Amino acid sequence: MHPLVDRQLARSGLDPEAALEFRLMFSCAAALLKNSPAGPPGALDRLAALHGPDWGRFVNLLHENRLLIPALRALEGRGNAGGLPEAARGRGTESGMHLLKMTAELARLSRLFAHSGTRVMAFKGPALSVQLYGDPGMRYCSDLDLLVSRDDHERAESLLLKDGFVYQPGEGPGKAALDPGGTIHTHFVNPRNRAHVELHFHLCHDGEGPRFPFEDLWQQRAAVKLHGTEVPTLPLPLHGVYLAIHGERHAWERLIRLFDIAALVGGPGPGGFESLIAVAERYGEKPRLLRSVLLAHLLFDVPVPAEALELLKDPREAKFVELALRMAVLPWEGTDHAWGRRYWLTKRIGWAACRGTPEKWRYLALHFRPQYAETVNLPLPEGLSFLRYLIRPLLVVRKKAGRILKTAR
Repeated sequence: MHPLVDRQLARSGLDPEAALEFRLMFSCAAALLKNSPAGPPGALDRLAALHGPDWGRFVNLLHENRLLIPALRALEGRGNAGGLPEAARGRGTESGMHLLKMTAELARLSRLFAHSGTRVMAFKGPALSVQLYGDPGMRYCSDLDLLVSRDDHERAESLLLKDGFVYQPGEGPGKAALDPGGTIHTHFVNPRNRAHVELHFHLCHDGEGPRFPFEDLWQQRAAVKLHGTEVPTLPLPLHGVYLAIHGERHAWERLIRLFDIAALVGGPGPGGFESLIAVAERYGEKPRLLRSVLLAHLLFDVPVPAEALELLKDPREAKFVELALRMAVLPWEGTDHAWGRRYWLTKRIGWAACRGTPEKWRYLALHFRPQYAETVNLPLPEGLSFLRYLIRPLLVVRKKAGRILKTAR
């Protein structure tokens, strides 16, 4: 493990058992990326030898970072592995059944859209899992992300509604028109099987990544086969660049995104580093991609080019890396204090990722804009949209003040 990660573990205040849980998680992920049959015995044996190891807490840590399935694959053949398989069996079965449902639903929806002549592309989720790992059950997903052109968005919404989907609370027709810069998707749920779908008409939020014109993406599209159905998706290198943008937007809270990037960088063929760099340069996202590649190297020991390692010499980039690693070793707990720590660290990482004063001002403006349900519930007449910048902070404080104040104490 890299000394920078060790330093963050030492500064985190974790007890020895919890620190070993993080080390084991990183070790299992690194072992799987290197095609090793199992995680390093030493880390697991030390964890098992501690007095009363909390395997349930470790399984929760893996699940929250969406690394439970990769970790279990890495530990295959280790016997009982100190009790881990017993603790993980229920959660692993639950995750596997969920992924089977989501994969079948994606194949069915792809046939539905293709039959109607509506161009829809899947990204992340089962499509990326097949592209990257050859297995739709390797990568956990909570919902299906579908990308449609802005012109076809209304027709795609109608198809989902006719198929039995309903809007999630706070969503609804015309949501995008109320906040065209801040809203990029509409959220649906299928009452029959509780499958969630996010119908996107942009990949990235305004100001937080390139718009990626749909026609451009459609011309570059790849395809994966799920249940005998050809499902259009992003090409693998473009998927990698999108993961770098999306992961940074969410302050790398879930480590599966960095695990994916590590697999891309270390993989052969079209997912190699050269292809990633070429796509990132085309869309002006090379700095962000290099930051994500560097983090993947520090956490999972994947080999990276010197160009990424050079970032550590820049004080601004070094600060960003320090904050991102601090997030990587932050426990997932259900307390208000833990929530508050994550909330503030997310904002600090987003601020540190901005390059230059104009970007920092744009970051502040974007986070004052009303979005999602708050936008739908608070439409403003034309000409008064500037009031959103005054209303948004009040809505945030009303919603989150209790947790924020508890954290401050």
